[in-house]
Amino acid sequence: MIKKPILAFLLSITLSLFLVSCASTSAMVKDPVVTDTTTDLPYKLQALDFPSARLRDIQVFYEGDEWLEAVTEYVKNAQSYIFISSFLVSECDENQIFFEALAEKAKEGVKIYFFYDSAGDVDMTESKYHMRSIEYLREEGVHLFKYNPFSLDRLATGTKMLIREHRKQVIIDGHTVMTGGMNFNYMSDISSTDKGQRDSMYIFESPEVAKILSKQFMEIWNTYSWEEIEALPSAVEVSYPEEGWINAWVVNQREDKLIMPSLFGSLFSSAKEEILCLPLLPLLNSDMKEAIKNATERGVEFSIILPNDPRPLNFKAAHYSVKDLQEAGITVLSEKALYNTENLLHEKLLVVDTRYTVIGSVNLNYRSMALSNEIAIVIDDSEFASFVRSHFMDLAEDTIVLSEDLADQWRSFSGLISFLIAMMAG
Repeated sequence: MIKKPILAFLLSITLSLFLVSCASTSAMVKDPVVTDTTTDLPYKLQALDFPSARLRDIQVFYEGDEWLEAVTEYVKNAQSYIFISSFLVSECDENQIFFEALAEKAKEGVKIYFFYDSAGDVDMTESKYHMRSIEYLREEGVHLFKYNPFSLDRLATGTKMLIREHRKQVIIDGHTVMTGGMNFNYMSDISSTDKGQRDSMYIFESPEVAKILSKQFMEIWNTYSWEEIEALPSAVEVSYPEEGWINAWVVNQREDKLIMPSLFGSLFSSAKEEILCLPLLPLLNSDMKEAIKNATERGVEFSIILPNDPRPLNFKAAHYSVKDLQEAGITVLSEKALYNTENLLHEKLLVVDTRYTVIGSVNLNYRSMALSNEIAIVIDDSEFASFVRSHFMDLAEDTIVLSEDLADQWRSFSGLISFLIAMMAG
């Protein structure tokens, strides 16, 4: 339960945020490049200066234990460097092998830099019962930086204290890239058959994407950490076949450069037939709602699957938001076991017209648009889009369409309070 002084602080910050929220996401509805419905998405992304790159050999993981095994093997085979960003990070029995692999590679001379958010210290999931600090890795030669720690002396920073490092990315040796929704903690690193979260991670090969992300990682690390990365470590050369490359764009948001509103606004305005979305905590502000409504009024079918979040605050906030989603023209699907809070569907996914797929850390909510460091990879490939669309449809088989009457019932005052708090703290 949130204590009253903390609740009062959160509410005051929330009110101030609402005064500036439209300014921070206004590109979704006011930037003529973003809102143009006649220009194809690739031209928009080029005009917005989002870096383009090619990638290949995408592997998809939907189980945390399988992902953990895979990333640990990649770490063991690393030769030059490993860059990691993550949100909720803590060691437990289940993922100890991963952190031990990092320590061993650091001893061998592989340069390892690990950038993670301080929110892991106040993990609100089942992971809080399975937490050990990773600070010991410093003694093993792993470079660590904990982003934006919670402390009383940082209250003076105001809303900046709310900015979180939400990206999940691993870059190895300048050619292997990993991103998605899984953290390095208990709930992300165990199987969904053992109460783990249902989530996704993607591993692919791309010297081009790795170079872009590595340079951006260095910039962010050197901005916030006293320990400077003087030069980008050497990439390991790999030979690839000429065929099999896929076009993509890299969108890497940091607190001083809010670019996710431009990306998502462009995706919504460029959609012609269908948008499918897996969003954790889909809380919209007025700009997001307007941008989506503009798409659905053009005839675009927009569907989401509402996760059953086990945290009471988020649970009530998500239900309160259903009315907003419906008013924007979204078909809101809910898993039939409405009040089953185990195995949270934690995926982040957007599929547009069975052509464009957005993977990474971004949720469909205001926090991801304006209050988090986020990563999104936009993949232009119909075959891959068809694959993940089938995954969405498999999940949708066990859902029901939420009615307007039920959405009205959830529109309570307590739901509003939860919505306001979760809007910036969820």
